[in-house]
Amino acid sequence: MNLGLRNWLAERCLEEISAAESAGAVSALAGFAERADRSGAAVGLSEEAARILARSPKIFERSDGQVQLAPSLVADLPELRWRAARFVEAVAACRERCGAPPQAAIRDPHRRSAGMPPSTDEIAWTLCAAGALFNAGLFFEVHELLEPSWLRAEGPLRLFLQGLIQISAGLHHEQNGNRRGAIALLGEGSGKLRPFAPGVHGIDLEVFLAEIAELVRALAAPAPVAELRVPRLVVR
Repeated sequence: MNLGLRNWLAERCLEEISAAESAGAVSALAGFAERADRSGAAVGLSEEAARILARSPKIFERSDGQVQLAPSLVADLPELRWRAARFVEAVAACRERCGAPPQAAIRDPHRRSAGMPPSTDEIAWTLCAAGALFNAGLFFEVHELLEPSWLRAEGPLRLFLQGLIQISAGLHHEQNGNRRGAIALLGEGSGKLRPFAPGVHGIDLEVFLAEIAELVRALAAPAPVAELRVPRLVVR
């Protein structure tokens, strides 16, 4: 997938999850994904959805009553459809289970630049949101969500977040067909999480790490496994 498109999509998803109120970008993307034809053109979008997408002229073009995916990105339309559907699923799960983000968890450039350590409420909400993204298969977005907290964390919390980030990055590699990279990062991430077993921050790590270990064995098997079982990240 085009990396610029991937990063732009991830930013829209995280803005939606991390905002106190919906900005409408995920709904606009879902509407576009539902209506776009094979050429990447969509008609019948609401005026609001068309306006939101047209804010990103390098991604979408608007003319003659339709919204068109940039020609260089049309090959990525199937992936955009997949991610848009997962965004809807993850945002709904986050709103239902995690509630509104605490002020500290709202994407705040001043707080990040000041290097202020994440608060207990921020970590609790961020991990809950990470679970919603993880269970929707949005592993790159998990990495992007957790990284600001990891950069500001200290001591055991920093190690714990790095472990989750590496596991998410490993699963993202697996999605892209890079099994060697997936095995390496899943192993490194598991090693960082193991000292926190049996559980921490509402996560049953014994179950999670056992399922990750089984996944690594399947990835390393000489004969490819037809269907891999990816564990869920349950944050209580």
